[in-house]
Amino acid sequence: MKKTTLTGLRGRVWLVPGLLIAILAPRSSAHTRSTDVTWVMDIAPIIRARCISCHSRGGPAQVSLVTYEEARTHARSIREEILQRRMPPWPAASGFGDFSNDRSLTSLEIELLTAWIDGNAPLGKSDPAPTTSTSTSPNGASRTIPIPSGHPTQSTEKFEVDAKAARPEWISGWTFRPGDPAQVARAVVSIAGGDVVGSWTPGDDATRFPAGVGEPLPAGSRIAVEIFYRKSTAATMPASAVDLYLGSTERSELHHRLLQCGSNALQHGIDALAVTPTAAGAGDSVEVVTHARDESVQPLVVIPQFDPGNQLTYRLRRGVRLLDGDSITVRSSASGCGALLEFTGRQSAGGAAPRR
Repeated sequence: MKKTTLTGLRGRVWLVPGLLIAILAPRSSAHTRSTDVTWVMDIAPIIRARCISCHSRGGPAQVSLVTYEEARTHARSIREEILQRRMPPWPAASGFGDFSNDRSLTSLEIELLTAWIDGNAPLGKSDPAPTTSTSTSPNGASRTIPIPSGHPTQSTEKFEVDAKAARPEWISGWTFRPGDPAQVARAVVSIAGGDVVGSWTPGDDATRFPAGVGEPLPAGSRIAVEIFYRKSTAATMPASAVDLYLGSTERSELHHRLLQCGSNALQHGIDALAVTPTAAGAGDSVEVVTHARDESVQPLVVIPQFDPGNQLTYRLRRGVRLLDGDSITVRSSASGCGALLEFTGRQSAGGAAPRR
């Protein structure tokens, strides 16, 4: 039998710690792993496009994500919110409708954000200038309509101001700019005594009507704005503004129609462009579905859990053609629902357009 020497034993004693170091090293490094995904190259553009409209200083969200330091500080909360699909807020169910103003993150954006957070949130080579929200205006001349200072201790407040229309014009797009974004939950813009122009919620960019579509603005018109406030102790809110994008070329006229709960028959063909659903209470489901004469069914939008504080307008990327005799059904898990339909085509006698 071979004799074990002290020298051999010592060699084995020294060998064991060496093996342990080699085995443990990868596990230790797993807690300090990094990633090639960086703030500068990958994350800042996503934050700019998806988050800054709300998550900026003075914005409606309490947390600012404008700078790298701010985003890194809240990285773990960001990870939880995006994986739970709570942020950015987009109540519509995936797979039902295709929307040009879809705020939800793509699978790639979620993958990049989680890889960056799990990889210790590296900055990258250089920190760009602080990201800010950038709205691209629709084509056409711009006119700013000032809205007086508000009183957010009220739940809602209505204003009516001169649209400065010396001659008939066409509205090709618009946006609402709140005096204090943190105090405003929603705003509805209308032509006084006429049709709705549209509704705004925090995070909305400028609304663009499809090419060749417009809202007529008669000479001498006034603009009506109804502002829905968040709960606030502030006595006043700074002046707001509505930006109108205008042209003189005649366009296909934009119409609105209030859809009631249940089936709404169409007596004339239309192109559905956008829909703003409502439900009786928070958490109710609501869906807006078209029924064609050939018995085919097409969902316009499905909201699994309605949030009264986040009442969005869902703008279809491509208009949905509906023929006379077709119908639109609005359904909810509870009694009390409806939708505001935005469309072009002849006004349907089956339902009146809203007047304000």
